[in-house]
Amino acid sequence: MLAAGKDVILEVDSIVTRGLKNTFRFGPGFGIIAKTAIETLDAINEQAGKPAKTVMIVHEDSLFGSGLAKLLNAQLPQQGFEILETIPHPTPTRDFNNVVLKIKAQNPDLVIPANYYNEYVLLARTMQQQQVKPKGIYSVLGGGWPGDKWVDQFFVNDSHLAGNSWIKLRLRGHRTNYYGVGARISVYTADDAGTPIVRRYFMDAGTGFGSKPYLAHIGLYKAKRVDRVEVYWPVSRETRVYHPEILQTTVLDENDGSIVTTAAR
Repeated sequence: MLAAGKDVILEVDSIVTRGLKNTFRFGPGFGIIAKTAIETLDAINEQAGKPAKTVMIVHEDSLFGSGLAKLLNAQLPQQGFEILETIPHPTPTRDFNNVVLKIKAQNPDLVIPANYYNEYVLLARTMQQQQVKPKGIYSVLGGGWPGDKWVDQFFVNDSHLAGNSWIKLRLRGHRTNYYGVGARISVYTADDAGTPIVRRYFMDAGTGFGSKPYLAHIGLYKAKRVDRVEVYWPVSRETRVYHPEILQTTVLDENDGSIVTTAAR
């Protein structure tokens, strides 16, 4: 998302809505991002039987987080969500105990973070430590990276959640493009108690600094098997059903709904 010269414009809308002739952006601002995210949240909640009714927003207090929080406060009630509280914090923040205590006291169905990576991880870790378990954490630009600070990093997953189940899916399109960009993936499974687990993934062409893997890595919590995977292919407008194995990387073919390859990795 570029402006004139070498300047970088992230999600902030105000920079490109001032009528500046030589300032432009190739990607959406957080106005469109927020609108799309809320519409998607409403659709997910509707399909799940509307379990989520209340929300708390936790955001960093710069133009990025404050602007997004303002949009969420305006648009979420229009979709029937009650906002219990909106909590700003500075960047950096080294302690989220007081914030999480507020979340624990109000017990929202959803927590929506809008902050940078370090604060996002610390917030999630503090919620885990204090045993705060909302129905969901819905990230709208949550865990974003500060601009111009891209570095080589290797992250170690030291969470007790590391033993949870997952599935990795690659798509092979024919009428649709080769990588299945634009396809919608739905994974249906259940935990040991029989509680349904549904995960949805949109195969987009998002950023990746030239290294977009086009790999859907989907967490499945405590699931022991995958009942089925449905893929909606956008060009043929057909939904194919697949039966891949859990804890595997699987390639799904558009033509006949077949599994091309499966590997344990």
